Amino acid sequence: MKLFCLLIPIFFVGVLANEGTYMSYIFITTEALAIANDLTVEGTNGTETNALEHVIETMVDNVEKYRHFGKLNFLLAVPDHPEIMRTIPQLPLLPILQKANFFFQIMRQDIERLLELEPINGFYRESISLKQLGDDRRQHVVPALKNVIRRRVLESGQHVDDEASLLPKCRLLGLYLSTQFPESFIKQVDIDPIDLICILTDTNDTKRYYRKIGNAWSEIRLSNKNESLQFLEEQLRLGRPQVPFSLHDIL
Repeated sequence: MKLFCLLIPIFFVGVLANEGTYMSYIFITTEALAIANDLTVEGTNGTETNALEHVIETMVDNVEKYRHFGKLNFLLAVPDHPEIMRTIPQLPLLPILQKANFFFQIMRQDIERLLELEPINGFYRESISLKQLGDDRRQHVVPALKNVIRRRVLESGQHVDDEASLLPKCRLLGLYLSTQFPESFIKQVDIDPIDLICILTDTNDTKRYYRKIGNAWSEIRLSNKNESLQFLEEQLRLGRPQVPFSLHDIL
């Protein structure tokens, strides 16, 4: 009985420590993304590009490291949903918050190395909720993500010839939908390699379909693959009405 009473506080201290570290890592990695948003780097075509856009593109294209869409989605779009960790096959024995912290640390190091930054630190206030941390991340990511989608998906020079060229476009669309509907984020990204369609499934098992019709990308019905429900450009322009929020407003 005495041993049991001794273990209870140790257990709760461990849980709280993991949760506190998890919240701190969300805050610090958001700081890294915010810093990137204020920088420019040389793009693949030799022109200057926003560093946060460069980070997003690098992560989306690095299928070897970010092969599992859930990991990419968690890190960039919905860091306030650690339950995603259960779907990622890596490190199966780690508790989900420790697993999340591990991936946050890798992401932070990747950003620092990619942009040649000094180690990034920040001060997390415990009064800030998990949802607020997630909203702040999305506020930084969404504008850059829209620009990447316009450049990589919508521009006429971007051809969709096969599954390999379609995959990064579908991953970008999945990320965007998760930022717009974080409570029912995209959990799976699939491809129809015959009709070159992005199939995006959310946590309610609702599927949304996107493809290029002529020169325009659209959301479609699967029953009529050549009819546009709504142009992707219009969806990017309208977005989802959200209450603007930034941690910098209260820190």
